[in-house]
Amino acid sequence: MKIVSWNIMGLGKKEASNYLWTVVNLQKVDIILIQETHFEKEDADLFLQRISRNWEGTSTESFGKAGGIMVMWRKETIRGNMIYKDNQFITCIFEIDKGNVFLLTCVYASNCIRRRNKLWNMLSEANDTNMPWLLAGDMNCILKKEEKRGGRPFVMNQAVADFSNFINNAGLLDARFNGPIYTWTNKRKGEKKICARLDRVLFGTKWLEWGYDFKVEHMGMMNSDHRLLLIKSSCENFKNKSKKNRSFICEQFWFEYPEFKEVVGKYWLEKDGNSKSMMENISNLRTILSKWNRDSVGNLEKRWEESSKKLKELEVLEESGEMTEEGQMVNVEKSELLFPPKVDKGIKQKICSLFGIKEGRLISQAGKSVLLNSVVCSIPVYSMMAVGIKEKTVKEITKVSREFFWGSEGKKKANLIKWKTVSASKGLGGLGIRDLSLMRKAILAGRILPILNKEGNVWSSLYNAKYEMSKKKHVVELMDGNEWNMAVIEACFDKNLIDAIRRTEVDREETKDTWVWNESIEGNLSVKRAYLFLKQKEKEAEGPDFNWRKLWNVKVAEKITLFIWKLSREALREGFSIKRGSNSNEKEMTIKEGDSYLCADASWKEGLKMGYGFILVKDKMGIMQGSGMQVAENPLHAELKAIWYDLDNVRKKSFQCIHVCSDCEMAVKMLKGEVRTPRQLKPLVKKMRKLALSVKVIDWNFIRKNRNEEANILAREAICNEDMGEDVVELCNFKSNISLFRHSNFNSDFVCTK
Repeated sequence: MKIVSWNIMGLGKKEASNYLWTVVNLQKVDIILIQETHFEKEDADLFLQRISRNWEGTSTESFGKAGGIMVMWRKETIRGNMIYKDNQFITCIFEIDKGNVFLLTCVYASNCIRRRNKLWNMLSEANDTNMPWLLAGDMNCILKKEEKRGGRPFVMNQAVADFSNFINNAGLLDARFNGPIYTWTNKRKGEKKICARLDRVLFGTKWLEWGYDFKVEHMGMMNSDHRLLLIKSSCENFKNKSKKNRSFICEQFWFEYPEFKEVVGKYWLEKDGNSKSMMENISNLRTILSKWNRDSVGNLEKRWEESSKKLKELEVLEESGEMTEEGQMVNVEKSELLFPPKVDKGIKQKICSLFGIKEGRLISQAGKSVLLNSVVCSIPVYSMMAVGIKEKTVKEITKVSREFFWGSEGKKKANLIKWKTVSASKGLGGLGIRDLSLMRKAILAGRILPILNKEGNVWSSLYNAKYEMSKKKHVVELMDGNEWNMAVIEACFDKNLIDAIRRTEVDREETKDTWVWNESIEGNLSVKRAYLFLKQKEKEAEGPDFNWRKLWNVKVAEKITLFIWKLSREALREGFSIKRGSNSNEKEMTIKEGDSYLCADASWKEGLKMGYGFILVKDKMGIMQGSGMQVAENPLHAELKAIWYDLDNVRKKSFQCIHVCSDCEMAVKMLKGEVRTPRQLKPLVKKMRKLALSVKVIDWNFIRKNRNEEANILAREAICNEDMGEDVVELCNFKSNISLFRHSNFNSDFVCTK
């Protein structure tokens, strides 16, 4: 699947439109997202009508000469339908891969901070769905200083915080991209030139469960101050239907070649009009033109790739600043002067910003340990080697790392194991996270031997001169030839040290005295050896322990190994229990004896068909069940209609005081009034609330799908039975196997939750 997103700054411009359709045809694009069409409603409708043979689409009109959004999709490869649109975005639902549906939102965010914040809030409400979600377009906002060059310095203001919070709260990921980082420029020269990454692609983690990944290619700028984004999804299951044999098409750009008219004119002048029919002549001309296209025009896709590669090289040179011809001159645009006071603050900002983006919400604790190792070992250690950092800074970085590892969703939690144990190597009972305080000491220790041994480098000479190390006593002064001078030794040292000196063998060869590291055979001191030595000293102080390597060599999932490690360290929080299912944010209901519970579910199928099923349970006994088949526009519509018909069946049987349960969190929140209801669904939700009053619905509850299995089975059976049509309702008394009542505290096996 391929998608194009572009702030075109006027779809009516000939050069920009030609560039767009060239990319679409060469890359075989399935969906087109356009921002700033500058089309009013009549112009947009006329444009969509002209391309209606192969494309479908929807649009919003512009305000004067600004704005306007358009979404188009290729009929033969994908099915789509618009579900909501606003002057800042259009959301459509698309179907791929045999019934799998996803949401796609084309965004054109306003320059106004207040309106843009309103957009993030609206999109956050639309995120309450289980479908995969893809967002692309002009966000008109950046996230970090590396995404801007020129103009005012980057400031972490409220607008950036709102955008960052929206991405984190919605669980979105920033798609990887190739090409220049900046997608927008003000088209000016010199110091007045400003570049920024305003256009981006975001996708939800549900795509990863489907096996999809997205890569974005930042294309060139053509008659617009924004780059065209080519979005490619990698999935083996999706096959582009447009790759079938292409029929002959007389391309419009052929007429721009002078020899094209000569080839056509020559054929019609030289042919014998009486010998062949018109259809045969046209067929022969088609063969001649195909050969001419192959020989004269050539492979456009290959030429396009070559031109794009050259264009990217030129853009990289342009973004690198003006090149200086003389190698001895300093290129100011490519250089930055760093002062020592800035070093510590920059390291802290890098680490904190990275943890702020992740927030630990989508990463397991096993993943956090890997992330901490890669980050902590790459950012501060280099600075320690190059310029050195203060112990205070090391402690602050360790504090941030500790809070990130034990925290959850940006909140601090109790540290169940002391950090020195966590930072120990895996063989010594830790997780292998580097202890920065010991690493700092190890790096300093690694510098000592070269200085003491005067190895001839600048630093060695400097320290020897500053501290007068050359005036210190040497071992040779205690010797007489190749033997110890015992008279001098006995006069200078105590008895224990004298015995130690006697036992020390004297080197008979005339070699220079050097300092050595006793813990290594070669006598060399490396940073790694010094660090392991310091960690081993700490471990010896703690006392003996068992062989931890056996635990880490067990071939099971990393999170299970980590759980066993925490268990062996007695580091599980009080109140933990073992529970089957995913770690959901769902709040458990309090089951009351004597109350009735209606569990509803829907199953949606292509062709706008839906099946619904329900079961009414009281005191662990099923007293009514039913199913049916209706029509729905999308899965959310189907879930709401399922609850509506289920409540109506309960009303007909005169049941009242019901707890309604559904596994569609978005539908439950709409009925509770916690989220904004789309305009198309407002009449249905209004009728449902009115019906709920007559049935005396006590509350609306969200439950997981595995606790709503019986209703789900009835719904799926209903949609499989094409002849069902009307409701099938059964009044009965049976022992319910519904997982809602399987255990009083809902606890079972396998997943550790609080």
